[in-house]
Amino acid sequence: MSTHRTGLSAVILNANLYILGGFNGQHRLRSVERYNIHEKKWSRVKPMLGRRSNFAATVLEGFIYVIGGYDGQTVISTVECYDPYNRTWSPRADILYPRSAVSATTLKSQEYARYFTFYGQKDNT
Repeated sequence: MSTHRTGLSAVILNANLYILGGFNGQHRLRSVERYNIHEKKWSRVKPMLGRRSNFAATVLEGFIYVIGGYDGQTVISTVECYDPYNRTWSPRADILYPRSAVSATTLKSQEYARYFTFYGQKDNT
């Protein structure tokens, strides 16, 4: 990993470990790095649309979702989706309330697949 960061989120998708966003001691980050487990190599991925730390990330149906967090000025409610095949980020519907230090998980069944967000802090104090 080339960038030191705290407050990051990490997910595994298709034998790759994705390290997303975080805080480098000076700025909230948009950057994303990917570690290929088989090749044992790091590479950069297209950055997220917005800077964020202390946010949730989860994988749903082959896409990476990042949810909420802190952008360095305010707690945010934005959601972004990464398509690893087209290498693009796109905005999704915001969560109802801005949250930082948030968690998310994915539930898949035969009938549906959903991600659930478990709310953290509503402000940065």
